[in-house]
Amino acid sequence: EFLKNFDHTYLGDTIGSSYTPDTSVSAGDYGCSTMAEVWKLAKCVNFPDPASTFWTFEELAANDPRTFVEACSDTGINTEIINTMKNKAGTYKTAKFDAIETYWDNLKPAASTSDCQPAIQTGLKVTLQDFTRVAPTPSNLAGLIRKSIVIDEKLCPNPGCYYDVEVDFTSSTPSITSEGCKKG
Repeated sequence: EFLKNFDHTYLGDTIGSSYTPDTSVSAGDYGCSTMAEVWKLAKCVNFPDPASTFWTFEELAANDPRTFVEACSDTGINTEIINTMKNKAGTYKTAKFDAIETYWDNLKPAASTSDCQPAIQTGLKVTLQDFTRVAPTPSNLAGLIRKSIVIDEKLCPNPGCYYDVEVDFTSSTPSITSEGCKKG
């Protein structure tokens, strides 16, 4: 049964070299010179016609170039696979990834504050402090009043914009009055 798989000449009938398989296999039947011949013929085969050898995916979907030992009928390439390769909307069941989201708007420099994209939180916290000079007293010899507020650090994704936060330090408890990306 094993020998029925080799009822053709070497390299799938592509070289026409004489070949007759033994009907039995023993330790002494392995022929180094025969394998050397097959290796030499395999490495020396040139592409017959590069134009017909290198096919596009669309051509492979319609034709199967494999003709040795016998013609094959299905390359396994179809329109769905071609569309997946071209990442058309990332909705194909064969897709291993999602459609690419480029964020081109984030790369375009802002012409005005209204062009700035929304700020993105970085996950870091920043402490803003305000110092007000007052007359020194026995309990405040330096004459300074310090107020502080902790805010989320944010950044603006597109060029030409910066994150701006306005804080009201006039009350006893500071608060954010406005924040967002502005054109710089």
